[in-house]
Amino acid sequence: MHVSEAVVKALAPDPASFRNADAIEQAGQLVQLNSSPDGHILFGECLGSGKSSYTVSADFTDESSPAFSCSCPSRKRPCKHALALTLAKARNRKFTTAALPQPLVDKREKAARRAESKPAASAATTAGTARSNSRVEQQLQGLALAETVLQALTANGLAAVNGKTLLALKNQTKQLADCHLTGVQGLLLQLLDTFAMTDTEAMYTIVCQDAARVHALVQRGRSYLQDRLANPEAPRDTTSEIEAVLGTAWQLSDLAAIGNTSTAHLLQLAFTCYDNEAELHYQDLGVWLNLEESRVDLSVNYRPYRAVQHVPQEDSCDRMLTVRQCYHYPTAGQNRRIRWNELPSMTPPDDADWQAACQCRQTDGEHICRQVKQQLINPLCSRHPYVLLSCDEFSADKSGHFVRCGTVWFQLANAVSGGWADTLPVLSLLGRRLSQYSALLGRFAYRDGSLQVAPLSLLGPQGLLRLA
Repeated sequence: MHVSEAVVKALAPDPASFRNADAIEQAGQLVQLNSSPDGHILFGECLGSGKSSYTVSADFTDESSPAFSCSCPSRKRPCKHALALTLAKARNRKFTTAALPQPLVDKREKAARRAESKPAASAATTAGTARSNSRVEQQLQGLALAETVLQALTANGLAAVNGKTLLALKNQTKQLADCHLTGVQGLLLQLLDTFAMTDTEAMYTIVCQDAARVHALVQRGRSYLQDRLANPEAPRDTTSEIEAVLGTAWQLSDLAAIGNTSTAHLLQLAFTCYDNEAELHYQDLGVWLNLEESRVDLSVNYRPYRAVQHVPQEDSCDRMLTVRQCYHYPTAGQNRRIRWNELPSMTPPDDADWQAACQCRQTDGEHICRQVKQQLINPLCSRHPYVLLSCDEFSADKSGHFVRCGTVWFQLANAVSGGWADTLPVLSLLGRRLSQYSALLGRFAYRDGSLQVAPLSLLGPQGLLRLA
């Protein structure tokens, strides 16, 4: 087997991957270099960003179609680690002859069996792949349209946008539904609806933030779809919201297949219903404390305008729920969307439940800041994370209302979206009674150059007080 640097460069999915592979190889991050007795298979280990190294291999048994594998999370094939391994061979680094590890043997046997069975299923597979590729191509066209809308919106400056321009851009955006991009369509329509705000300064701030977010989503979505087009058999991303943003409707069977189910002990902390005019549906949102995992999750019920009479409206819940099979949707953020199919058992919360709920609060304000900021810079995540934080002290002065969590003071403010009522007036009336509560459910937002928290509920050893 002969491999040159030119061959490795040709195998790279993009120039950046080759540059990164070159850096890895030159830095000596390949800590183990092995080859099969016949010399056609390279395998070894490569240092990554985590504590454990990645296992990587390159199979040149069929030099016209080499196969690569790596335990890293990259969706690129070959990834930079596999390219670095191949580059080491091209540079005549020393490889030790060794027997193939069992996982690699199993993988080759599985590939061989798949190749044997391929002729029998070729027609169905070809048809399925064609349908999948057609959908992906339509989505790529839709992303190009979304990019065109953004460019038209910002081409002459936001101040030049008028009602006629908005109407034309909304009509273009509605075409995204034909491209299976309902998630991107909803975000763009919300962006365009922001121009109706009366506070011009706040409107421009939100429009700029949302436009940057949609632009980042378009770029990331395009890269993801191009990878899917190049490798239709690759599994869907189950670690972020990218599939949902691109219009995938996860079925409960899909969530079960990827292991996104668990038993849950749930306590509802807040609930609201609102009219989402941009996406043409009503939305029922429940904020739940999952006592099994000490995290805040969300239940979302969509009631489309066209089918509102067929979709029952959800209501608030003051009982403790035990859900035997709770499904949760993929997310990279703090709050998972959860759902259940079977009727859960319901019991009134007792003192032990309230005590356990209070123990789930986050007490490190600095850690909360880091988590929230990390979510806010991820275009796939919600811009409004919900956190149950420790309310160690409340304060108010001419500049506003504040709550201290650990060593950090957070500014409190009313929520400006999401259907939540103004809660600061209610909070102001409580006075000394605030000391009865040890935790506050807050909806975070980045406004006016700082993190702000909309207080939704107060939690204490004796119970829950909903402010909204």
